[in-house]
Amino acid sequence: MSALSIRPAPSPETPKSNQLSRINSVQDLMQMGRIFAESGYFADSRSAAQGMVKIQAGQELGIPPFAAMQGIHVINNKLVLSGNLIAALIKRSGKYDYAVLSNDGKRCEIQFTEGGEPCGPNSVFTLDDANAAGVGRNANWSKFARNMLFNRALTNGARWYCADVFLGPVYTPDEMGIDEDGDGGAVNVPNVAPQHVEPAPQPAAPDLVRPASSHPLAPKSVKVRVGQAIADWTGIDPKTTDFRSACVQIAKAAGIEGAGKVELNDEQVAKVLAWVEKQRADGIDFTVAIKPVTPAPVFPPAPAPSAARQRFGERFTEVQKASGIERDVLTATLFAQSGITRPEKGKYLTDEQYDELTALLDQAKVTPVEEAAQ
Repeated sequence: MSALSIRPAPSPETPKSNQLSRINSVQDLMQMGRIFAESGYFADSRSAAQGMVKIQAGQELGIPPFAAMQGIHVINNKLVLSGNLIAALIKRSGKYDYAVLSNDGKRCEIQFTEGGEPCGPNSVFTLDDANAAGVGRNANWSKFARNMLFNRALTNGARWYCADVFLGPVYTPDEMGIDEDGDGGAVNVPNVAPQHVEPAPQPAAPDLVRPASSHPLAPKSVKVRVGQAIADWTGIDPKTTDFRSACVQIAKAAGIEGAGKVELNDEQVAKVLAWVEKQRADGIDFTVAIKPVTPAPVFPPAPAPSAARQRFGERFTEVQKASGIERDVLTATLFAQSGITRPEKGKYLTDEQYDELTALLDQAKVTPVEEAAQ
């Protein structure tokens, strides 16, 4: 789950039908899950909690509630989607695409592309693969061989190349031992009885209680406001995975610990909103604001020169000026004649070595290296 499960406020052009299906709070999610569960149309969702889980999974993938109830299942704690939904999400991503190169009922080969370029080896699934997996003799594989091969080749490629679209691995019902129809939808999904959880004790209400929806930092208003603020600041489409990544980066830059690993609470979301609004007010660009600041390296101060080192420096300057020999030449000559190894930058000789070099200078018998070579 992304750190900020948020959406910007609907624009005036948003159709009313879309606004009705928008989930902005836990209360909205709970009410819609209860409605779907009580309808009796979904055999694997007999409780509001089960409906809420499916709808929330759909919200994270950008799937409307009814399509989520119809095509999303949670089996053995794994996300299971119908083949049609998997295909639709890949096509809709704008980042990935696929093309069926062949499917003769015995072998299906699908090429996956990213930005028009092949992602890697093609995804291939055959009847031999189905038989090896122990599903090739199922009735649906006899009736809908081409569709079943397509679904398996599609989900293999989705797991290989498109994990960021599904926020993790994704499976078809057939892979989890559930029968599929010709469209890749689940048939006869077992219903798991929800566990009863005792509600936590609620604190006593204060004398004056203001409805949550009217609170300036209510979850609905804050998440909508921060989503809109981030979208306006970054210019990134909120429906894309890039937007989710930007939210995580911004939360980290705002000083939120665990951003990207856990869902933020209302106080943290409010902190992110305040940080974003300050950056925008200061005219700071998004890419600059989230760039980590590397502190300047701190070097220890150079040690004070010893008396021997100071004497050498003074004598060296006197001889260099009197002889007219360039500093580099005089330095090289001194180390060549003394046999002392020249120290690395930032390091120094011992006092005894400085005294030895000073003695050479005092003897006034220094011969430049160029002349000595002649």
